[in-house]
Amino acid sequence: MEKKNNGLTKVYHQKMLLVAGITFGSIGVLGNFVLWALSKKLPVHIAISKGQYVIGNILRYDFYTFISEYRLGAIWGMLLVFLLVGIILLVIRFRNIVKIKRNSLDENE
Repeated sequence: MEKKNNGLTKVYHQKMLLVAGITFGSIGVLGNFVLWALSKKLPVHIAISKGQYVIGNILRYDFYTFISEYRLGAIWGMLLVFLLVGIILLVIRFRNIVKIKRNSLDENE
């Protein structure tokens, strides 16, 4: 039994891939931007050590030290996954559109 609205479901599927890709990608980009901006505003104490002894303590604005100091590694990892999923969904959508256009060009010839 064939579906009557096969063309409509393909269009709907492509739009949903676009919306989901933009949404996931935007969450990933905006979240990483917020973490980066916070890392530039909140200084982190870094211990300077020589051997086993701590000889000083400095304030520094560093992204990776900020992530580890405030234990934001899981959130940062989740935001990177959101960004990656968004990019993958947009690439899948782009490939499907190219395939659909290529098939329609082949049918017209």
